[in-house]
Amino acid sequence: MSTAHTADHRGALFLVVVGLVAAALSFRYGLGRMDDVGPGFFPLVLSVILVLLGVGLFLAERRAPQAAPEARPAVTDRASSWRAKLLILAAVVVFIVVGQYGGLVPATFLTLAIAARADRRNTLRQSLLLAAVVTALAVAVFHYGLGLQFGLFVWG
Repeated sequence: MSTAHTADHRGALFLVVVGLVAAALSFRYGLGRMDDVGPGFFPLVLSVILVLLGVGLFLAERRAPQAAPEARPAVTDRASSWRAKLLILAAVVVFIVVGQYGGLVPATFLTLAIAARADRRNTLRQSLLLAAVVTALAVAVFHYGLGLQFGLFVWG
């Protein structure tokens, strides 16, 4: 088994473990009933989705044929790895700060634009397009669909 497959399996296992822990913790908040869901229902649903994604990734990786070493590049450039990690961390911090002082739209857009740049294969144009599309979906789902009390634009 190549190191790339091992890393993918570890990533899938990580998703499963985080999903199971989050699911267990969601029961502390109460699930409620189907007609009146409690505060633990949404985290439980997200946890189940996370576990299913992890299992799906694991199974897909097991079924995937072993790629030739040159066809599947290994991450050997430490600077690139650190760059990606720092950009993802920066994206989370930006969401927290801009979400508090700027609102859902700028927080989501900036977070996605920064996080997408963690992959060197993404161009600036692709990153901005991804950020715009996902921001529009986030507004549709969270603001209009679920009525989340998170202002679209909050200045100050």
